[in-house]
Amino acid sequence: MSGLAGAPELIARLKRIAEEAPKEFGAALYQEALAVQKVALGRCPVDDGPLRASILTNKPVYEGRDISVTIQAGGPSAPYALAVHEHLSEHSPASWKAAEASGSGVHWSVAGTGPKFLEGPLLEAKPTLAASLAKRIDLNGMAR
Repeated sequence: MSGLAGAPELIARLKRIAEEAPKEFGAALYQEALAVQKVALGRCPVDDGPLRASILTNKPVYEGRDISVTIQAGGPSAPYALAVHEHLSEHSPASWKAAEASGSGVHWSVAGTGPKFLEGPLLEAKPTLAASLAKRIDLNGMAR
């Protein structure tokens, strides 16, 4: 009994796809995260700029079959990032809590910026993320 015609070529292509897919998926996920970061940069409150400058997207991390990309803000140059992002919360300084309690509130220096500057853009991207990723992934290119 003979094998199917073209089976070795098909097997070779499937192996190439299996090898290339994680890199392709990671690259697509990274590009989508950069798009979210761009929106977040526009919504991040800015006074002197350290918080906005601290927003960055890390390269893909591969752990077994899991691929992740992290968008982060804060660090040594902007340790107040959590307080701004989660405002009003237990992370807010006493002066912000007092301003909110008195009814005057905290006013961000640039209109349209403020809390949830990372979370908002990410949640907005969520409904179309799968379709956006699919557009970026070149399955045909992986099979060549």
